[in-house]
Parts: sequence; structure tokens; C-alpha cells
Amino acid sequence: APLAELPGGYPMYGAPVSHALPAVRTIRVATTDKTRWGLEFAQTGGKDHEGYPIYEAGYSLGRPAT
Repeated sequence: APLAELPGGYPMYGAPVSHALPAVRTIRVATTDKTRWGLEFAQTGGKDHEGYPIYEAGYSLGRPAT
């Protein structure tokens, strides 16, 4: 999911989307002055007793940048 750091340090997350691997996804982001973007990825494996995904691994692609 895309992660934005807005001026003033306010973080905002884009909506995550699940898909089977291997896969390709294009993410388009809009920029404004001093907004920085980063990407985060997560691997899930099944669901818990309430139906929420069980996260097995996660990765952030570097620090957010302009």
C-alpha cells in the first residue's frame, strides 16, 4: 500500500489490495509541495477466528521520498 507523509508529519495510507503472486501492480500517486511517498508490502497467510488476515511478513521499501 502506498504511504504518504504530508507536510507537518501527518501520515496517510492508501487502501491495501490483495492479489496472488506473481503479479504486477501500477500505483499512481499525486504530489504536492513537501509530500513524500513510500511503499509497504505485507504477506498474509489465512485468516484469524474473526476473519481478519494473519500477517506473516512485512516490508517497507526505503524511507518515503519526494
